[in-house]
Amino acid sequence: MKEVAAPTVRPTDHTDTAVVEWTAIGRTVATSRPCRPDHIVVPAVRDGLIAPYRDDRSPLSVAADAGGAHRIDRLDGKEHLMSGVLVTGGTGKTGKALVQVLRNAGVRTRVAGRNPDAADPDAIRFDWNDPTTHGPALDGTDRVFLVPPVESVDPLPLVEPFLRRARRAGIRRLVMLGSAIVLPNAPSAVEMAARVRAQPGGVVLRASGFMQNFLRPHPLAEHIHRHGEIRTAAGDGRLGWVDVRDIAAGAAALLVDPGADARSDYLITGPCGMSYPQAAQIITARTGREVRVKRITEKEQAALYRASGMPPEFADALAAVERGIKEGREDRVGTAVLELTGRPPRTFAEFVSDHAYEWARE
Repeated sequence: MKEVAAPTVRPTDHTDTAVVEWTAIGRTVATSRPCRPDHIVVPAVRDGLIAPYRDDRSPLSVAADAGGAHRIDRLDGKEHLMSGVLVTGGTGKTGKALVQVLRNAGVRTRVAGRNPDAADPDAIRFDWNDPTTHGPALDGTDRVFLVPPVESVDPLPLVEPFLRRARRAGIRRLVMLGSAIVLPNAPSAVEMAARVRAQPGGVVLRASGFMQNFLRPHPLAEHIHRHGEIRTAAGDGRLGWVDVRDIAAGAAALLVDPGADARSDYLITGPCGMSYPQAAQIITARTGREVRVKRITEKEQAALYRASGMPPEFADALAAVERGIKEGREDRVGTAVLELTGRPPRTFAEFVSDHAYEWARE
């Protein structure tokens, strides 16, 4: 990799933003991004492309692990350097797994969350309730993994302004983690998915229930750990439970190459439907910890969710989902994981073996 001259920084009307401009491989490239004393951008040439590198310690050096070469976009008659993936919910179950996959693939990845890791130079504060955090999070990226506000039956009012901002920012691929299960009395979730699909490069991953719900601190897992018991109103109904590692792998396949052909909608599930009694049998067989199933009413399930700290409206909606599972409406299995990743999704038995320690008695 060849080093090139340090950039010229030109001020703008915004006190926290400047235009960083440099000349390399016979062309001038400009990028508008936050320019603070600890946020220095220098260019590098790799495989004939220009790569940015932010180095808080030595701003005029370019490290060998600069993060790979990135595409140059032409916008408004100028060439702007845009690269990297913004992962909202980057410290959550799916987001954390996705960040690891992307970074292992050499993709510059910005981790967005309400409490960013101070030790991660590419972590940034992001709060759905604070729109002033949205612009800085999007700046300098061209791909987004969007995790809507959790525990909300009406996420669209918070997400819609972000979608408009992402469109203005020229985001080329926006992948949203949606749900295969539509919460009762939550129509805005359906409308939100439609808005995402209408975005340039918009893709919705409609994921089934997470296998990681069987891990603490989820209320389901806490009750198994303390009492050896699954309480459910879903009866023998089945759900296409999926490992979040497989969701992350599918999302990464879409985000690593934003130019690749993709549908606007994927149903993300495990390899087969599974009921709670079947899950209890697999945990018992694989770990030696006996797990029972206690059948309860939908009302009792809602009370348990509320007692765990969920907002009442969301707890009631989530409990009502179990009625649909019991009636067989959620027993759906798709092939998207295989299609996107080239390998089949993990089985629940594999998931339990990977986390056998979780169900050990303390």
